Amino acid sequence: MSLALLYALPWAVAWVILTRVLRVRPRLEDIPPLLDGPLVSVIIPAREESRTIATVVSSLLASAYRNVEVIVVDDRSTDGTADVVEQLWSTVNGQRSAVDRRPSTVDTRLIHGSPLPTGWYGKPWACVQGYRAARGELLLFTDADTKHEPMLLPHAVAALQAGRGELVTVMPHQRCVTFWERVVMPQF
Repeated sequence: MSLALLYALPWAVAWVILTRVLRVRPRLEDIPPLLDGPLVSVIIPAREESRTIATVVSSLLASAYRNVEVIVVDDRSTDGTADVVEQLWSTVNGQRSAVDRRPSTVDTRLIHGSPLPTGWYGKPWACVQGYRAARGELLLFTDADTKHEPMLLPHAVAALQAGRGELVTVMPHQRCVTFWERVVMPQF
């Protein structure tokens, strides 16, 4: 066996295993969606996300799932993240039909993060603050630089209930623009 083949063997084995796993994974689209159910608290920890926060919030407000509260935890941003969120909330509350086309209402809240306690890191601390404010039976933690399709939450809640599990993790499609994003992100 040549040395080149020996070096390629681990990659070939990994490729075979990966393609097999991807074929047997559950597909969220295969689960009938649930449009109404338990209150879902969506918690968005955000730090310096003024350029992306409107996208995630708007996409969550456009969800087909009817029983949602959206909680943004501004982790002491200095770029105006909280201002963008407050402007979104006033738009939602003042002209709901312009942002949220669903017949039901969505509870929206902005939490100004408190200082980081000793021994904590920023994102986990922001998540805890959101958790403490949440009223929902189900919690959804999402990043501030994401976008949710309208049927994602109905499928995810249905998957959780159908599986009688405690946790559902969704691996989204990742948009990789730069060369290094395309190289590094699939590894995660």
